[in-house]
Amino acid sequence: MSFFTERLGWARRLSPDHMGRSLVAAGVVGLLQIASAVSVGSLVFGGALAPVASIGIGLYLVSLLVNGLLIPILSDNKAWIAGPKSGHAPIFAAMAAGIATDMAGRPLEAVAATVVVALLCTSFLVGLFLWLVGKARLGSLARFIPFPVASGFFTGLGVLMLYGGIKVAGGAAMEAAGALFFLSPSILLHVLPAAAFGCILYGLERKIAHWTVVPLFLAAALALFYGLLLTSGITLEQAADLGWLKPSAHHGANLVPVFTPDQFGLVDWTAVLHEYGKVGVLCLLSVILALLDVSGAEVVIERDLDPNRELRAMGAANMIGVGATSIMGLGESNDMALAARLGGVNFTTVLLIAALVAGFIAIGPAPLGYLPPCIIGGFLVFLGLHQVASWFWKLRKSLPTVDLAVIAVIVATIATIGVLEGVGVGIMLATALFVRRYSRLNVVKRALTSAEFLSSIDRHKEDQAWLDDQGHRVQIFVLQGFLFFGTANRMLERIKEVIASSQSDQQRYLVVDLNSVDDMDSSAANSFSKLMQACARDGLTLCIAANSQKFLNILGKIARDLPLEQGTLQTFADLDSAVGWCDDQLLGERNAAEHRPSEPESAEDLLRDLIVDVETVGVIRPYFEDIAVHQGQVLFHEGDQGNSLYLIQSGSVAIVLTLPDGSTLPVRTMRTGAILGEMALFTGEERAATAIVNADGTLLRLGRAEYDAFIQDHPAHGQKFTASIVRLMAERLGRSNKSVVALSR
Repeated sequence: MSFFTERLGWARRLSPDHMGRSLVAAGVVGLLQIASAVSVGSLVFGGALAPVASIGIGLYLVSLLVNGLLIPILSDNKAWIAGPKSGHAPIFAAMAAGIATDMAGRPLEAVAATVVVALLCTSFLVGLFLWLVGKARLGSLARFIPFPVASGFFTGLGVLMLYGGIKVAGGAAMEAAGALFFLSPSILLHVLPAAAFGCILYGLERKIAHWTVVPLFLAAALALFYGLLLTSGITLEQAADLGWLKPSAHHGANLVPVFTPDQFGLVDWTAVLHEYGKVGVLCLLSVILALLDVSGAEVVIERDLDPNRELRAMGAANMIGVGATSIMGLGESNDMALAARLGGVNFTTVLLIAALVAGFIAIGPAPLGYLPPCIIGGFLVFLGLHQVASWFWKLRKSLPTVDLAVIAVIVATIATIGVLEGVGVGIMLATALFVRRYSRLNVVKRALTSAEFLSSIDRHKEDQAWLDDQGHRVQIFVLQGFLFFGTANRMLERIKEVIASSQSDQQRYLVVDLNSVDDMDSSAANSFSKLMQACARDGLTLCIAANSQKFLNILGKIARDLPLEQGTLQTFADLDSAVGWCDDQLLGERNAAEHRPSEPESAEDLLRDLIVDVETVGVIRPYFEDIAVHQGQVLFHEGDQGNSLYLIQSGSVAIVLTLPDGSTLPVRTMRTGAILGEMALFTGEERAATAIVNADGTLLRLGRAEYDAFIQDHPAHGQKFTASIVRLMAERLGRSNKSVVALSR
């Protein structure tokens, strides 16, 4: 079956409709790629290298051929249309210009060989970086680069490309004139047509948005140029003398090979090493561009791609391609989208584009001499405008003023100093903005008291009422996010304000929950040191709730270094445990101050607290059974039939849930005066949790049979007892709602 399916697939690929669409797509996209390669190659090998511009053009055309084949072959997306990125060109041009400056006075052949080797070595290193990022599955990290930095970076590259187009059009005369070129009418005569070409083409492409705009405009511009020469009677030789054409620059030259082994002796390796500060920028730029193109390609082919695999494919293609003198290339989602509109998103189109590029390389550079520099430069102006618009102009209204200022500073730095410096300035500004913005965030997620946040301990209702009244003595702060010097200081000041506003002669407790904190730096640790000192000075007990051993180690070391008095710092795994401990301390202080007896209340007193009505207490007491329980004893299991309720006279009982993995989760602790199991007794449903005795004690048990007998024998008293249970459940619900409201503020 697979044999016939494969044959059918090849038959479809060779069908006239498929081949026709692929030929049209390859013709249009391939010619645009060649035009771009010629323009960008002229930019990289501009200035002092302009006489050997055919080498730069050859580099870009070889990359268009090699990467155009290798990337789709190695990728999961066989329809990738790939090639050198115009976004790399300003950095490559800066490297070439830097080497030309370092080697001033040396033979042009040696300078060109050094530039070629520098670009190839850089391409290999960037390819290796892409492959390693993909291998380590770290492709998503590039998405964390602050947008103002990325926007400023790409906008700056667009500005450099725009200016590079002006330089290509202005030629050697503009290089000599420098920044004052606009004062020379002869230079402006060459520059203004290029600027007009780029601006008009960008305006038309944006307004019409059709694939025919660019190729037709290029053809029309060439026709207009040669038409003007013809009507004015200017020969090709005269046009070359006037700088409108440069046929001699490519006369006798070849596009390949761009470099041969015998040229290694000409390479100045010191000049190459001087430019390697730009490799890191190219690595970062390439990862961002590759991921953006992967996202764009997913839209075109309507399926997901693994970005890390695509990074590995592009990285491997570039490392392999260096052996064929192919410089850095990536996938081009925009070209894929154009091919899709023409119906040619397939590997056949890829092969046809490669054939077209190979044919152009075979013809040689002679025809390039008849491409007017004003059109080559104008195409670069168009590419630069497109990049500036995509990364800045179209987004300007949606960005905050501060972000716009960061972008402006980055662009100005790139344009006047350099790309590497611009990226460095951008990262520093973005870091400063991040610190400023994040430090203004409130890391105090919630501030409340123990009267608002109730622990999971069920107590005697008299004790709970007293704790509610004394809740202001336990101040609770739930922190969140990242604690560093900005946020930690604000947190400290906020807590100090609360401490100062709740001065009291009574013992007070400060609970700080760190379980929603992601991390803290050394300055945050210093803030906690000041907080501990403030607690020790004002007589507060500081309770830290944290399940992070790292946080506990940091705070423990601070406490030892101060040093603190015994008991000033207490640590707990969670907020509930910390608040429960504080409540226990408050009750212990009260009991000691009031000399309350430590022995438990009688069963009658407990029932009286629950039911209130003395007569009902006397009637129902015989129906309760006194049972002694011991630590570890299970009263009932989750899923058991509910057939009794329990009133705790002494000891304590833990309510735990069984999780799907078999582990248990404590949810409540029931102490003297608490009642449990009442829901299942009334409904007869299965137990929702397991009850395990925490400490030896005595319980009062009312079984289902005894309850039914009591209701039948004493219906009036039964109503009062049932009303008491309902009231107790309502009070529990009210306290729970109170905590929920406090935690949701």
